[in-house]
Amino acid sequence: MLKQPVTVLVCKTLGAILPHLDTSFRINPHHGLRHAKDLLGRAALLGEKLDATDRIDWRVLTAAACFHDAASKWETHGEEGAAMAREVLSKVDGFGAEEIGRVAAACRLHEDRSPKGAADRKTAGLEMQILYDVDQLEAFGIKGIYRYVAIYTERGTSLDDILPDVRARYESLTFEETRALAKKDFAFSESFLIRRQQEQHARGRLVGAGGITDWIRENPGLLPAELAGHALEAIEKEDDTPEMRYARAFFNALKCAYAAEGAADGAGEEQGRHHRSRGSAHP
Repeated sequence: MLKQPVTVLVCKTLGAILPHLDTSFRINPHHGLRHAKDLLGRAALLGEKLDATDRIDWRVLTAAACFHDAASKWETHGEEGAAMAREVLSKVDGFGAEEIGRVAAACRLHEDRSPKGAADRKTAGLEMQILYDVDQLEAFGIKGIYRYVAIYTERGTSLDDILPDVRARYESLTFEETRALAKKDFAFSESFLIRRQQEQHARGRLVGAGGITDWIRENPGLLPAELAGHALEAIEKEDDTPEMRYARAFFNALKCAYAAEGAADGAGEEQGRHHRSRGSAHP
């Protein structure tokens, strides 16, 4: 949870940036505003674990959270996001050349899992390391499975590539504190993906890891909470088996996760109206 002074700064920064971005950024469920807010929430928790909240430049981190995936349709989206950040932030009051350069660096470096990438982020600053780690956290757990399957389906990437990628992300984390935060969700992702490989799954049945995966792949136009809600309705037609209960638990958790975020957004919007009445900006 962001502390109030940090929340105000984050909201003001988002409010200054969002008018320069098109509507697609606001509605993209994987790489848009929702993703940026998720990362900032995770960054607040990690900052507390590192006892670093007061050392983080939240303006730089907020801007980096917005732009790091803003050009996700491009293969070199980190470079493209850096270029977009330079163009947009040059029009935003309060962002000087040094801050813009740090945001651009965070965008470029967030893709590199190599030892050199880790060294470059350490040299570039704490915000770069935090952005990298919290971006990896989004790949684990129930939300991580949903995002992987949806994004890989959209890109035409084999789902068999997910498990090695999940493991590589976990191994590349910067801080032991991040690894501790990720441990439970990483274990779930690994077990889900192994289960999917081992299942004898009959297509068309919404049971087990295979049925969950098929449902996400076959409903690309639905927002996550809506997708989960429709899945829960369909699951009721299945026989009561361990595989059915597994799928039901997954979609219940997915629906709750996104519903909770929607409620948090509503609270943030209310806080934003309060700050606007005092002259502060908010998206």
